[in-house]
Amino acid sequence: MVAISDLRIVNTKLITAKYNAERLAVKDSIINYQNQKYEALNVEVKSLQDKLHNTNVLNETLKKDVEKVNKRNKILSGISGGAIAAFIVCLLIK
Repeated sequence: MVAISDLRIVNTKLITAKYNAERLAVKDSIINYQNQKYEALNVEVKSLQDKLHNTNVLNETLKKDVEKVNKRNKILSGISGGAIAAFIVCLLIK
């Protein structure tokens, strides 16, 4: 024979265990969802970082090219200015 009070205690323990198992399953599903979300965001961040790095490399290359063109233009303008000055001097001498 089992006392009714003992049955009540066992019943509450079983109900508690059932709800704890359900809560644990819900928590596990939330954790899995958060892990999937983290992985997706991590992939996106790495992709954006790669794009940023590639853009920075391209920007540095373009800066170097612009500096080369500016330097070449300065040299050419100096040469053409010298040629014009030499031409004027030649005209004045004659």
